[in-house]
Amino acid sequence: MIWLILKNGTGLNLKAGSNPDKIMKVVQITNLYPPFAVGGAEIYVENLVRVLSSGSADDVYVITNVPGREFDDRRIINLNLRNSDALTSLLIPTPLIYKKIKKILSELKPDIVHVHNIHISLSTAAVLASRGFPLVLTVHDFYLFCPTLRFMHEDGKICGIDRCIYCMKKYYSSEIKKRWGAGRIFSGLLRFDMFCRLLYAIRRNQLKRIIPLVDKFICPNKSQKELLKTAGIPENKLTALPYTSDFKVKEIVLPEGKYLGYAGALIREKGVHVLLKALSLLPEDIKLLIAGDGIYKDELEKISENLGIKDRVRFVGRIGRDDMKSFYDKIHVLVVPSLWPEVLGIVGLEAMASGKPVIGSNIGGIPDWIEDGVNGFLVSPDSPDSLAEKARTLFNADGMIYKFGLNGQKKFVNEFSPGVHKNKIINLYRELLHGHNIN
Repeated sequence: MIWLILKNGTGLNLKAGSNPDKIMKVVQITNLYPPFAVGGAEIYVENLVRVLSSGSADDVYVITNVPGREFDDRRIINLNLRNSDALTSLLIPTPLIYKKIKKILSELKPDIVHVHNIHISLSTAAVLASRGFPLVLTVHDFYLFCPTLRFMHEDGKICGIDRCIYCMKKYYSSEIKKRWGAGRIFSGLLRFDMFCRLLYAIRRNQLKRIIPLVDKFICPNKSQKELLKTAGIPENKLTALPYTSDFKVKEIVLPEGKYLGYAGALIREKGVHVLLKALSLLPEDIKLLIAGDGIYKDELEKISENLGIKDRVRFVGRIGRDDMKSFYDKIHVLVVPSLWPEVLGIVGLEAMASGKPVIGSNIGGIPDWIEDGVNGFLVSPDSPDSLAEKARTLFNADGMIYKFGLNGQKKFVNEFSPGVHKNKIINLYRELLHGHNIN
């Protein structure tokens, strides 16, 4: 949870209600927080807190729930409470967390509550405990309608909501049985579609309880907004608002040689194996830097060796956020070869700010920031031939990499910079508060 408390006349004036001098008190709630979690959602929340409080806040407190961890910053308060994984998977809040959040909110009496994600019981509890407060929920992933988070079937195809029963049977078999220790009885029940449908019904019922409590769902991309509408969330509760990044636009650095780059988790859904196949189709002077780690790394190394490109691929491991700027300076083009519908991709925004064109899969939120033929290229997912063709175009056309890089920087400043994002969030808060005051 994040408390963003703005007071004493020096905070963020959102002109709450009829009193234009009233200072808005905003409570942000998040499951995890850097440095113990550095995924796209956590980085975004940290950026949001920074841009909302920049130059205006007296007190900014971050309250999160990372059991067994300690934060050096005294303003970051860790609830240090255990979630119930079993309840979480069904969108049912852990009672102790629910009670604690409800107590905190009743004492704070915030003007706005902004929750991030719903897949940890902390956030589910927060939504239910926020009754009576204007409530915003940013949906950073697919957990509302997919307990596996992947929204991808095991055959590699993007799921539709109608395929959930099959996936839930496998998910609860491997996850909940392990966590509950339910043994043979629960394992036996999972063999029956009827039991899995019951679990699915419980989950859907919880979602129906949550939807009326949320005033506005923020979706980081347009396709996710359409997906939530399909899932039954009223369109007037949905808005598409892309992420921001704290990367500063700077002079473009183009290194010696020819380098493609990838930054992110090394899991199959990210499509790095597709990038390796594309590299094998390109001239030998084009090399690849891969930043990140994950369970798929060993397999990717084997693929590199089998394709005969091992000497052209360098795995640089997980890179800290402060070092990502130098990573972008070492490459010419970033590649986002995802097979699944990425929500947005913070790395893409970072690359744009760094003046690097991006080749990305035409899926999910990636088309929201790649303008095909302007700051990069969109390619079909799982198409190494198309990816290789676009990479070849960028490296062969004189000045195209630099030109696309400049275009990306302009797009970042105009659409994704912290200042632009801050204004959009503040306007959304104003509209919600105005609506609540009228009602």
